[in-house]
Amino acid sequence: MSVRGTATFVLIGILGLAFLPIAVADTAGREQVVDASLPSGPLTAADRELLMKVRQAGLWEGPISTQMVNRTTNPKVKAPAQQLAHEHHELDALTLKVAAELSIGLPDQATPQQQGWVSQILSAPPDQADSLYANLARAAHGSSYITVAKVRSSTQNDVIRAYAQTAMDYTGRHMQLLESTGLVDSSSLLVPNTGPAAATSENTLSTGAVILGIAIAGLVSVGTLGMVRVTGSYSNKPQSNRPQNA
Repeated sequence: MSVRGTATFVLIGILGLAFLPIAVADTAGREQVVDASLPSGPLTAADRELLMKVRQAGLWEGPISTQMVNRTTNPKVKAPAQQLAHEHHELDALTLKVAAELSIGLPDQATPQQQGWVSQILSAPPDQADSLYANLARAAHGSSYITVAKVRSSTQNDVIRAYAQTAMDYTGRHMQLLESTGLVDSSSLLVPNTGPAAATSENTLSTGAVILGIAIAGLVSVGTLGMVRVTGSYSNKPQSNRPQNA
């Protein structure tokens, strides 16, 4: 093979390696379909997890809002809490209905972390309880909103899409209500870790994929350097002085 042919071959190889991480990322980002037989469209693990997370959110946000209506003396907290308690009851009823339609089992209690938030609020003095309620609930709603919006934009199931849109409407309104208390600080705008499920995502590259990407990046760098040297060697090679045939 000529020097120029070798350089071309190396270049093609480099381009192939460069696009491989994109293919790996695309494969890792595909959501796992758990039921493809539904009339409303394929159901993914993310769709199912959405219902479970909204159900668990309602199992603590609804009851604590009801308790805050009776405990707080701050009207700016009482009114939002009353509306949240009512609307979480509505959303929970819808969640149960959709889950039954799609044959999805749902938890019947909040997570240990959520139960801890409830205990933290109820054990605090009244003024601190108001602040804890507003901030913990606002942070939790922010986390839920991201999850719901992600499913709303990617689901292929018509029932889940309609449900996610409704859940987004509720969650967005609840964030505004909690912010209207005037007690929410900047730290409550951050998304909290809500358990092991929050540490993983179906659209997150696996450790193996990340290592593969790093290795490929190294090979691309070495290959590029080699191509530059081969091309430079060819361009610097003395030309023959032998006369051309007429």
